[in-house]
Amino acid sequence: MSEIIFTQALRVYLNTEGIDQPVLAGFSDNRLAKVLQAIHADPAHPWRIEELSDIASMSRTSFISKFTNNLSMTPLGYITHWRMQIARQLLVDSTAPIIEIAEQVGYQSEAAFGRVFRKHFDQGPSGYRRQSREAQVFH
Repeated sequence: MSEIIFTQALRVYLNTEGIDQPVLAGFSDNRLAKVLQAIHADPAHPWRIEELSDIASMSRTSFISKFTNNLSMTPLGYITHWRMQIARQLLVDSTAPIIEIAEQVGYQSEAAFGRVFRKHFDQGPSGYRRQSREAQVFH
């Protein structure tokens, strides 16, 4: 019963105030929700627009337009953003080598991963990991 109440409350929120929250707005649309679920289930997959638009059962142009309007970023931009969020968390929570983290989030080389990570967080993965660990020691 509580799951039903939660689901209904979430649905109301997504259709009212939550509609302005980019990712939540994406989940409020059934077609985009399927795409987001697929991306979240396998972030390392080499996603292509054709594949994503097929999941959404939309033309590529319509899909890109709807996705960008609802989430305020392109589909490929969202994938990169999501991968970087996962990578950031893995850098903080694990001792896995950076190349393993890179591969877990869809990058075949540490260099390519490092460039994208630096672009998003203004520092490389190893520097981010070191800084995060130093901050944890002081807390």
